[in-house]
Amino acid sequence: MIKKALLTSALLLSLQPYTCSAVMNSGWSISSSYVWRLLDSHFATDLCHGSMPIILAYMYQQGRLDSYSSVALLMMANTILNALIQPIAGNLADSKPRPYLMSIGIACAFLGVMFIGTVQNQILLYSLVCLNGIGSAIFHPAGGKMANTFGGAKLGKSMSI
Repeated sequence: MIKKALLTSALLLSLQPYTCSAVMNSGWSISSSYVWRLLDSHFATDLCHGSMPIILAYMYQQGRLDSYSSVALLMMANTILNALIQPIAGNLADSKPRPYLMSIGIACAFLGVMFIGTVQNQILLYSLVCLNGIGSAIFHPAGGKMANTFGGAKLGKSMSI
């Protein structure tokens, strides 16, 4: 239920057209509902990405992964892919307004966590872990751009959200 609500709020946020002049003329501020939806979306994405080590450690304890090196390799793949994709997603977000990248990022992060407990195949497990990293990498540049846009003069506060 919570995942559905957060995904819906992110989708609504990403469908809103935004330009700097439209934001400044509309009177949106750091307390607007859009910023709080962005906060929810950021929390959900970071929760999915941050819970990955815990999920993988639990899978090791349950015998689904054969060693701690498997856990470490999965986390390394997640982190490296995240670091490689994020600059590409940042270039996409900067080239023209693409707020839908936030929704794609959240969906990928959710899918990566949602089905990780059901797979038995190692290749599918690696794919889902990498999908989670890709989702986080796609969300953050577009989310940062949106936070700067909605933040107005309070850029520090908007970027902390």
